[in-house]
Formats: sequence, C-alpha cells, structure tokens
Amino acid sequence: MSPRNRLSFLRAGAYSLAILLLTITASAANELSNHLPLATGKQWTLHSAAWNVDIAFEVETHAQGAYQVRMNNPWIEWGYAFVPFGERIYMQSFRAGEAAFDFGGYVRLFDFALAQGDAYDTPLGPVTVTATGKVVVTAAARYENCIELTQVSADGFEQRFTFAPGVGFVEYRMAGGVFVLDEDRSVLTGTPERFVLPTLPAQPRGDRVLGIDVTVAGDGDYLAALETARNAGMQEIGMLLEWNAVERAPGDYDTRFLEIADSFFHSLGLSLNLTLAPIHNVRNTLPADLQGLPLDHPDVIARYQQLLDAVFATLPNIELASLVVGSEIDGFLLGSPERWQQFENFFRQVADYARARRPGLAVTTEFHFFTGLLGPDRARLLSLMTHADVIGVTYYPLDADDMALDPAFVDLHFGMLRDTFPGKSINFYQIGYPSSTTLGASEAMQAAFVSRVFHAWDTYGDASKLVDLTWLHDRSPAEVDATGAQFGQDGANFAAFIGSLGLRNHAGAGVDKLAMPRLRQEATARGW
Repeated sequence: MSPRNRLSFLRAGAYSLAILLLTITASAANELSNHLPLATGKQWTLHSAAWNVDIAFEVETHAQGAYQVRMNNPWIEWGYAFVPFGERIYMQSFRAGEAAFDFGGYVRLFDFALAQGDAYDTPLGPVTVTATGKVVVTAAARYENCIELTQVSADGFEQRFTFAPGVGFVEYRMAGGVFVLDEDRSVLTGTPERFVLPTLPAQPRGDRVLGIDVTVAGDGDYLAALETARNAGMQEIGMLLEWNAVERAPGDYDTRFLEIADSFFHSLGLSLNLTLAPIHNVRNTLPADLQGLPLDHPDVIARYQQLLDAVFATLPNIELASLVVGSEIDGFLLGSPERWQQFENFFRQVADYARARRPGLAVTTEFHFFTGLLGPDRARLLSLMTHADVIGVTYYPLDADDMALDPAFVDLHFGMLRDTFPGKSINFYQIGYPSSTTLGASEAMQAAFVSRVFHAWDTYGDASKLVDLTWLHDRSPAEVDATGAQFGQDGANFAAFIGSLGLRNHAGAGVDKLAMPRLRQEATARGW
C-alpha cells in the first residue's frame, strides 16, 4: 500500500555541493518560518572579506505555493527547492547548472525546531544542529540566538548555514571560507505569499460522494464494519482487483467479488468505483502468459478489452461510477520513458473501448500526488491524464522519509490539483493520514487531517466529486507484514504507516480513534 518511491541523488563534489536550489511551498497563515522568512524579491548577499567573493541567495518567483530560489557564486549557479512550514524547510527539487533533480516529494533540509546536537539525513548528506545560540556580527548589526546547521556530503565536504530569527541567512561557511551578510547590498524586506483558504461554513454536500475503505476489526465482522461506515456517510464502494487475480488463465475469469458488488452492494444503494489494475504500484499484474510483453502490445490490449467485456457483463445493476485502469501507476513507470509511453498507448485504447461499451462511464487511472505530480516524470503524467475523464489521485501527506506532514498542507495540495487539471474532477480514490507517533503523527493530527480534507473539499467542491478515506480500521500485524512483503517494504516507518491509517483501532470490535467522531461531525454538518 503506497510505498514511497526512492529517487537516487547524484552527490556532487566540493563546490557543487556548496549551493542548492530550493523550491519552497508557502504555508498556511502564521505558519511561515521565522528563521528563513521567504518572499519574492528578497535577496541575501553574503561577502567573504578574505576571499573578496560574494555568495547570494535570491528568491526569484512564487507559483503554485513554491518559491524558486537561486544561489549565485563564482563557481556554479544552483537552485533550491524550499518548502517552509512552521520552523521546518523542506526541499522539493534541486538544480546544479543544467542538471535538475526532482525528489518526488518534500525532503527536510533545514529544521529550526531541533536542539543542539540533533541530526537527520537528507539526499545531500546528513545535517546536524551545531549551534542554537550563536552570535554573528556583521558590519551593520549584531545577531543573537542564531541557529547553525552543518551539512556534510558523502565525500566529506562540509557546509555551515547560520540563520538569524526574522532575518534568514547571516553567515555561510564552506571550504575554509566565511561569508557574512552584507545588509547594504541585500534586500531583506518583502511580504510572504501566504496560502490561506477562505473561512467558509460547512457547505451542503451537493453531488459530492463520500467513500470509506471498509476494513474489518479484529472480530472479523464485515457487516458490522460496513454498517459503521454507512452510518458515517459512506455512499460508494471502492474495489481494487489486480488483472491476474481476475483472469487466472486466458479467458477464465474469477468474478465472485464483482457478483457480490452487483447484488449486495447494489441492494444497499452504494455505487462502485472499480480499479482493474494491469499495474499496482511497483508491480506489473498482467496474466502470466502476457508477462514480458510491452504494455501496448496488441495482444495485451485485446486481452484487457476482453476482460472489460466480462466485467461489464457481470455488473448489469450496480452504478459503475468510474473505471480506474491501474493503481498508483507511477510506482512502476517512474524513470522509464518507454514504459510511460507504452502505458499511455495502452490506456488511450482501452479507455476508448470502455467508453464505447459503457457510454457515460468515467475512465481514469490513479497516481501518487507526490511522486507523480511533484516527481521527475510530471510531464509524462500530464500527457497521460489528457486521456482521462476524471483525475485519479492517491494522497497521503508524508515527506520523503515517510514522516507525516502537517495536516495544513491539505489546503495547498487540493488547490494545486485543481489548478493543474482545470475542468476535470479530482477523484481521491485513496486519501488518508496515519496516527502513529513513530511517523511524527498522532490521533489528534489524524483528526485535524479529516477536518482539513472537508474544509478543502468545501472550497474546491466544484473540482472534486469523490473523497474515499483510507481506511476504516487499522490493519492487523499479520496484514501489515503481508502488505510489506507484497511491495518489498519491511521498514519500521512503512509498517507504522500501514498499521495506523485506520479511523478506528483494530482490536476486538474496533474502537474509534479521534478521527472517527470528527468524520461523523464533519459529514453530518454537510448533510451526509
């Protein structure tokens, strides 16, 4: 379930690591960094008297919540991707000369909330808080209570960044050189571009559809779990079937779950969003006899079309709200232009076929918000989604280390999706937030995430029809282990993520976490 994709980062030599490119996303009101206050047009010019050389950090532009920051020096031009939120600065992308690196998410780069001696890893090398009460004296001022962060690259090259409260960069050290802020040649004023959603009352649900992925508690009582979800406002069932689980041999289809959906779920008035996955995250799930063929091979396309015929024949009654051709597809396609093109060719043809067989059916595929939209293959993803009727998204707000992001990021990210895909509905087929303290989260933060989702959904309701919360109950330890084995993930963070996504605990008949009554409250306020 949604293992994050890791991107390798080319570690450069001494001078190449001297400067970074940071794209910085603006945060919600009153949550901007005090130690690095960013605004378009600001510039910190630092001078080395011994070397008679300048280094300058310049904030060039701001778009879609991101600041583009350039670092100028005599050796090479770099850019940084900074995401300021609270007292933490994330890095989204990096550029050195003509070489660019997209991290497919947010990497913590500067953390001003830590204590002296604390350390953490980054793609550029480990960072240590080497001072929290440092004093820096320039020609014009004395700065107290500064924080110094030291970053060391894989080849041992060391950089020291010092930040003053309310000011930003005041000192930079590298390769024996000391660069100190020159206030007369800097631009230290500017108004931050704050991202703030309007304060709205709860909006009537209208034609919006609320889903909850129904997982069972420890007692195994599915009907009780289903009733709990329906009582909270659930209107649809999301069903994911891997292709090779449905077609076990050529032309031999196992349609048991589809038959249940068409009879039982239909009788309850639930609609169905069906994922038939030729790709499921990092896994190719084609039938065994098709393995090894390109995704756009005529035999692969013809067989998937035959699969659709069998599936549609099994679903004469239930409302099929959408067909999702693949789940978290960027996990398998990432970094391979050939695979992206093959899948686009495949998707275009099978989507046209599905629409012809089921007129009015919305057909799409599903990608990770971070590794897909913010990753290096963004352009290929955008090309692919031109063939989709709605935009299918998986959204779990984690940073690149799988640590929980602040729930307030939801507001920004809903808006980014709306702006990126104007005129198309955003369907969140998976959207959730862990409660594990291992990931820097909590039950209170998970509940706040639920409220943020509804708030953003109210604001962008015209651009998003479906929100399907993942999931009702936490998974058992055995299920967590099985999921990790399925996707090749055995780390503690992945287990904590998978094991704490539920709105309710797993033990016994299940016990509400703080997020479950919050869901009921938010849904009821809007008419669910």
